[in-house]
Amino acid sequence: MIRLDASVPLPYDLGGRNREHPDRVPGREEHPRSKRTRRPERHDAEEFTVRPILLIVEDDPALTEVWRTIFAARGWEVRSAATVAEGLALLEPAPDYLILDLQLPDGDGGALLRRIRETGMKTRVAVTTASDDPASLAGLEPEALFRKPVDVVDVWRLGAFSEAG
Repeated sequence: MIRLDASVPLPYDLGGRNREHPDRVPGREEHPRSKRTRRPERHDAEEFTVRPILLIVEDDPALTEVWRTIFAARGWEVRSAATVAEGLALLEPAPDYLILDLQLPDGDGGALLRRIRETGMKTRVAVTTASDDPASLAGLEPEALFRKPVDVVDVWRLGAFSEAG
């Protein structure tokens, strides 16, 4: 039989709880350095999945919705704007990809592409245009070009421009 001396304080109460640290379990003491080396909590892998960000700057809501549906189904984060001003506001943080209409209600969509090139953003750009005039693309150098009306099959293939060198 073990006899307890009342003059010696016990580190644990009769319920087995540590008096100084009630959340600790007896027999499972932490190593003195463990507080510095403790691993962070684990999270679902989904939280750390890198999703490409696509910005669509297009004033045609139907076409915007087609692109949103297609690329969201591929797991992309999709943002959209209908004007040059809205598109400029969405360039921070820089999107990975941009689908850009050149003829927008408040001006030339090329202004967005020029801003991307001038600031050195790594954003890859696909331009949509109804214009047959090659001069409308002068100096823009997009990675992809779609003539309007855009064929949905071409839109699906646009994902390939994200994988192209």
